[in-house]
Amino acid sequence: MVSKYTRMFKICLLLLSLGTGAASSNTVHIPVTEIEYFLENGQAPEDADMTFPTFLTSTIILSVNPLDRIFDTAEVTVFGQALKYFYEQIFDSQSEYDLTVRAVDVVDQDLQRGEKILDMETMVDVNFRPSPEDQVLTQEEFHNIVLNLVNKFQDELVQYLKDHHVVFNVIDSIEAFSPESQANNNTDDNDKLWLYVIAGVGGFIMMGALVASYVLYK
Repeated sequence: MVSKYTRMFKICLLLLSLGTGAASSNTVHIPVTEIEYFLENGQAPEDADMTFPTFLTSTIILSVNPLDRIFDTAEVTVFGQALKYFYEQIFDSQSEYDLTVRAVDVVDQDLQRGEKILDMETMVDVNFRPSPEDQVLTQEEFHNIVLNLVNKFQDELVQYLKDHHVVFNVIDSIEAFSPESQANNNTDDNDKLWLYVIAGVGGFIMMGALVASYVLYK
């Protein structure tokens, strides 16, 4: 019985993420078997009647400077929430890709005491809905997006953190790296991986809100 209820709970969550159109039993037949297949296999069946989102995830290293201690549980939670909001505001302000942030979690911390740098291993999970249906966004492309947006809007992110909680007032900078390249600390290589070139900026993060009007291109 527990597994049955757990499965139904997951189905309800997926229906909510798919939108009200899929969840409305008055107008749309809900193919439960397709949803169960999706939950078990992580992808939709080839002949699916429903339109399923693609789950994309990326792990990045955020080097926070200067810090001489690791964050406690509450601080990690606040940091993750702030970063989630940061991505939400940017994704909502552009029309190139339909991206919905599911979660941003700090999974590990590594303190470099000699340099007063805290490296935070962070996972960013989103739902991607292709528009048009043949639109493609690979895991690597998504990784480059979330990595370089932090570096592009570093000052705004730092200011938002300071406005959000007093514990972050000591932070001067935040840089994002790929886990495999973080040891080299080579920002020039990261710049070459940018997928997005911001053509025009109509605003910036102020008092916790990113007011942006720009187009993101590959």
